Amino acid sequence: MQLGASGGLICSSSGTLGVLVKSPDAPDIFLLSCSHVIANCGQFPGSYADLPDFRKVVQQPVSTPCDAQANRIGLLQDDFSVIVPQSQGVTDSDRALALLDPDVAAETTSSQAATGNSIRDFATEPPSSWQYGMVTQLLGAMNPGAAGFIMGYNGDTPEYIGFPAVGMVQFTGLVRYATQSAEGDSGAPVVDEQNRLLGIHVGGSSAGVAVFYPVGPYLLQKGLVLV
Repeated sequence: MQLGASGGLICSSSGTLGVLVKSPDAPDIFLLSCSHVIANCGQFPGSYADLPDFRKVVQQPVSTPCDAQANRIGLLQDDFSVIVPQSQGVTDSDRALALLDPDVAAETTSSQAATGNSIRDFATEPPSSWQYGMVTQLLGAMNPGAAGFIMGYNGDTPEYIGFPAVGMVQFTGLVRYATQSAEGDSGAPVVDEQNRLLGIHVGGSSAGVAVFYPVGPYLLQKGLVLV
């Protein structure tokens, strides 16, 4: 597996697979990404418990035709955001975890493939404290090392993003930032000048305005650390 390169859920669209996390007292290593990259926005026929394993396979790269064993790196876990259409309510996160297969975890480093950047720490302060103009860097598969800056934490102010699986979605709790981005960068790490992980890229526009999901509060809540 290469961090910072493309991958995704079997038979789904792909994004950037960019961050590894773990519990400090357990050996398992997980990939942290967007729900819309590795969990089909949480939109499955039935509950997670009823899904056969082949529907949970995360691959790098995503192959055509679909093959649950080709390029497999791990299995989607049940801790993912369910992203709902705007008509059904508000979505406040876009994240998912995949448990890496042991052989994949053993050979994967924290180095981002395109930039060689290794992320060792994440921001623990609330995203509402980030000031306009704070420097960012996007480590996407399509835009590795793209420079940018924070425009503001949206909190309860909605952002509207369209996904093929669900249509238009009303998000809250995202951070708006200026950066060059493209389809395929979703799931990529967004870091600051100290190389701390701020969040994972969710989406952007051709006008150079994008949003990311701030992951610090989630990692602290779950007791997870970067690998």
